[in-house]
Amino acid sequence: ILELGIGSGVTLQDLDFKIQGLKDQGITNIQLIGIANQYSPHWNNLSKDITIIYDDWKYLDQYLEKESVDFIYSHFGLHNVTEQMGKELRNYLTGPLQSILKLDGQLVFNYRATMREALRDLEGYKVERILPQGVQEVISLTKVSSVSPST
Repeated sequence: ILELGIGSGVTLQDLDFKIQGLKDQGITNIQLIGIANQYSPHWNNLSKDITIIYDDWKYLDQYLEKESVDFIYSHFGLHNVTEQMGKELRNYLTGPLQSILKLDGQLVFNYRATMREALRDLEGYKVERILPQGVQEVISLTKVSSVSPST
């Protein structure tokens, strides 16, 4: 499980607490990873089971193996994307994020209208709205094929 833009890490810490029961039952192949390009002193208090990558998202494929992640989420980590940043977001979605995501893996994030162009005709993903339009819309991208990034 990979979180994009982890902030203080509280969501990963909550997940770590919730999956301890699974680990106690012998399910040990769950790894929690967070990436951020801004440091938070709260990370010092996170569980030793959480891996923090302190770098830009565009370098994710240097830290994680190809098709090694089942689930990527961003809880407001992408919410500041502007229309001008749309091409950059699209490059992340079709580049390093798609590269590390397993086939049928999911990328879930809070949607804003400024992302519309970045998500239009996005190759290699099935795009779904998983929470209805309203206060906060949530989008799920499911990887359906391995597509080489466009240039």
